[in-house]
Amino acid sequence: MATSLISPLTDETSVTSLLTITIAITISAAVLYFLGNLRRTKSPPGPRGLPVVGYLPFLRRNDLHRQLTSLAETHGPIYTIQGLNRSLVVVSSPDLAKEVLRVNESIFSTRPIPIVGRILTYDGIDLANLPYGPDWAGLRKVMFREVLSSGALDTCHALGRGAVEAGMREIRAGEATGVFDAAMKVVVDSTLAMLWGGGGEGGGAAPDFAAEYREATREMTELLGRANVSDVIPLLARFDLQGIQGEAAAVAERFDGIITSVVQRRMDDLSSGKLVPSKDLLQILLEIQSREDSLIASSSLHFKAMIQDIASGGTESIAILLEWAMTELLSNKEAMTKIQQELELIVGPNNVVEQRHLKELNYLNAVVKETCRLHLGLTPRLAGQPCTIGGYHIPKGAAVFVNTCVVILKS
Repeated sequence: MATSLISPLTDETSVTSLLTITIAITISAAVLYFLGNLRRTKSPPGPRGLPVVGYLPFLRRNDLHRQLTSLAETHGPIYTIQGLNRSLVVVSSPDLAKEVLRVNESIFSTRPIPIVGRILTYDGIDLANLPYGPDWAGLRKVMFREVLSSGALDTCHALGRGAVEAGMREIRAGEATGVFDAAMKVVVDSTLAMLWGGGGEGGGAAPDFAAEYREATREMTELLGRANVSDVIPLLARFDLQGIQGEAAAVAERFDGIITSVVQRRMDDLSSGKLVPSKDLLQILLEIQSREDSLIASSSLHFKAMIQDIASGGTESIAILLEWAMTELLSNKEAMTKIQQELELIVGPNNVVEQRHLKELNYLNAVVKETCRLHLGLTPRLAGQPCTIGGYHIPKGAAVFVNTCVVILKS
């Protein structure tokens, strides 16, 4: 009788104990999983900002790279700046830059496109703004393996050299109004000469194309440099409160009209059997377009976008960097003297710098690199998917800046 009374109590105690242990293990496992997941998904540290707008009001636009360098000294080689509609992650070490630019290249291959930039590039289908994928890979292959290959550039070298020499003559004659204006004219004219100068367009037959394209490029530069509230608050884009989008659409129409006219004139010449005096990049592009397997053959917009990339890509940045280089050299007489001595020794006092001279101009190359380090603009890259950089979680859609000012110095 006693045994029958004790047995049920023992069984009940065992069940209670087992249930308690099971609950404890489950809770412990959940806590450990949560803490582990929290550790794996921790965000980079960073400065505190204001509600809603984050740290954006404290950023100094004219001295941004130095401010970001100072923040890296406080928060480490990777940190987060809270923006209005996305996080801004800044990377300031060579190892972390390698993770972003090489190890995770496909994840960070996309760049955020401002509304003005999208309007000016046929809705962002050019190589610089196209998202990572088959189309991007196809255009990149065409651009760098065929259009901008060493053989193609050597073929067009004489066209570009003629434009540079003409620009230098104007500078010596005192016709240039400033370093930026002179550099902009030489860069744009030499680029257009290599692009479509072989058939006369923008050269001897129709110089108005070059002048009109320079003016459109100047307007494009001014528009891209203006702050647009619609980029910060996308919901306001439909209202175009500042009128920037309307101005950009007018400039885009001018670009498209110039490109369409030049291409049509060249195609008319070819169809009539007229010989092109010199092979240029436009001729190479038309040959590529004639192939059925080419992306630019199936889309006229991709074709025009590639022409615009060649004609406009880098013109403003080259002119700005040249202006900065001259500014730095004018304030450093010792560096200016060293460059002059090197040019006299390698090139000669009455000769023109050629491509073959560049590898021997070591001090000039160092000055160019230092100018790029100090004054090169920061271009963000978007995280196409969640990933980990330097042990920190980078969410999808975050904008990642590589602070080249620090990375180049530490490399």
